[in-house]
Amino acid sequence: MRKVLIFSVILMLFGTLSAEEAVNAENAPENAAATESQNESKAEKQKIFYIQPAFGFGTGFSIFRPTISLDADILVAKLAKSDVYVGLDLDFRYIVLQQVIGPAPKVELPLQANTVFDFATPNVVLKSVGLWLSAGVDLIFYRGDYRRPDKNGEMDYYYDAHDSLRCFAAWGIGIDLLFEKNIVLKLGIDGFGGIYPDLTVTLGYRF
Repeated sequence: MRKVLIFSVILMLFGTLSAEEAVNAENAPENAAATESQNESKAEKQKIFYIQPAFGFGTGFSIFRPTISLDADILVAKLAKSDVYVGLDLDFRYIVLQQVIGPAPKVELPLQANTVFDFATPNVVLKSVGLWLSAGVDLIFYRGDYRRPDKNGEMDYYYDAHDSLRCFAAWGIGIDLLFEKNIVLKLGIDGFGGIYPDLTVTLGYRF
């Protein structure tokens, strides 16, 4: 009787294992399809091209200058730890206050090429950190100036109403902090007046 019971239990276990294997075999294509779908979804989330408008201000030698920036970049390489983008960095800067003695920059229009090394992070809130470098041409509208003695007899700068356009080298370096909802905090050091380093802080959105 014991042999019959033992044999029956063995048959039941064998049948259960066989049924589970059959179910797993049937679900294997579905699981593979689901995994492939997830991989495709992740690939779709990775941007091969983005446009990033931002608004903020600069300070330093300029003291205060409202700034509008527009970055347009395309993915060109995938390295071990970062994605590499190249594209354009276009800015509009209006100088409200400045402390540079001499001709006074009024409006700057930097037209630059840029390179971005984008490092993904495991953090849910902060999605990635991007190191960017830019260089190009800075179109600067200057307020014309002349010198004359002040009330103490010392020479001082005064400014005309007319403006003049000059070209200088434009440059910049900084980081992009990409948060959830594609909100971007762009921090950097830009050339002001073609020479002086200026801190720039802008907040934008990455499309």
